[in-house]
Amino acid sequence: MESCGGFKMGHRIFLSSCVLALLFALLISCRTIAPDNESGATKIASQEAFERKIDALIDRMITKNMTKEQKCRAVYAFLQENIDYSPISSKRELISAANDALFVTGEGDCYSYFAAARVIFDHLGIESLAVQREQGYTADTHFWLLVNIGDEGEERWYHFDATVMRQDYAINSCLLTDAQLEAYSRLRSGFYRYDKSKYPTVESEIITENANLDAHIGQ
Repeated sequence: MESCGGFKMGHRIFLSSCVLALLFALLISCRTIAPDNESGATKIASQEAFERKIDALIDRMITKNMTKEQKCRAVYAFLQENIDYSPISSKRELISAANDALFVTGEGDCYSYFAAARVIFDHLGIESLAVQREQGYTADTHFWLLVNIGDEGEERWYHFDATVMRQDYAINSCLLTDAQLEAYSRLRSGFYRYDKSKYPTVESEIITENANLDAHIGQ
């Protein structure tokens, strides 16, 4: 009897242990999956919140019936007035850099201006291309954009750089030609040197005058 009773008791203990082990495994599995789901939801919510803030900025900058050129100039003026230049950018990821510069710190380096402009142009439906200075001409790098301000089905590419420049090299760098960039690069040692073969042809008509800069074109 004892031996038989001992077998039944051991059997019950064994089954209880199996059930507990199974429940523990399920609990661990649920706890492992939940953070990923929450993280994904949080990421989506953050993205949606960021996009709403960009839309609100656009409502402040852009008025009805503006041309693409006028929109670019409005974006340029806004970024120049609302982001202070800082030589150090905390993030290299596009959205994070744009969010920091526009809504958190209010400052950033050339990449921050580039990121903010790129995000805004995407929301405006203005085609833009990322440009980076060729390495080897200066100690660091520089980021700016090419923007297409042509009408539907038309391409009119110009350089767009909202970075606040040093006072002794300050120019209006909204919608510049290659010739203007080359003139600036002669004044500032390869500052805008880039590989033209990787990009569409830039318009040659000057639509943003820079008196001190334009005097050096073709020299």
